[in-house]
Amino acid sequence: MKVLTLEEAEIESRRGSAGDGNQMRQPYRREIILEGQWEVYPEVEHIHFFGWYIGNFSSLERRKVAELCDLLNHG
Repeated sequence: MKVLTLEEAEIESRRGSAGDGNQMRQPYRREIILEGQWEVYPEVEHIHFFGWYIGNFSSLERRKVAELCDLLNHG
């Protein structure tokens, strides 16, 4: 079986999480978050750099959800 990437499977995604990654790193927070403070939260940092966001599609058929899960779990 060929391993597919999300792009090859035509599944919209982007690196990071749904809210543009670690919010402590965002420019609008610079006045209240000290530089490097995000390092206190290693799990959030991991998601910021290694997570993938796959959009919400509430009317997706159950069959397609199962196919997506299979792709994500097995390639």
